[in-house]
Amino acid sequence: MLVVVLLLALTVSSADAQRRRRRAIATSSGPTYGAHLGYNFDVDKLLLGAQLAWPMTPDLALYPTFDYYFVSPGSFWALNVDLKFRPPRVTARGTWAGD
Repeated sequence: MLVVVLLLALTVSSADAQRRRRRAIATSSGPTYGAHLGYNFDVDKLLLGAQLAWPMTPDLALYPTFDYYFVSPGSFWALNVDLKFRPPRVTARGTWAGD
């Protein structure tokens, strides 16, 4: 009986944490941004870039990035726009995890 109660407590705790995480994403104050440094092996050059994460729903976020490659002579840059989707998970009982 103790094992069953413990398992139920752990299951409820993790589901509650997932709901809090999704609420935090949905109620975030807006987009976040940052910089990144990388290396492109196709052109053998260093790159410096910027990225933005803009949550639109708890499960979907817009993720545009800009990269500038340090090539000589001239310039080489790239712009990319992605959508990040967090699909619901299937639990061990075969049900969908989510809100």
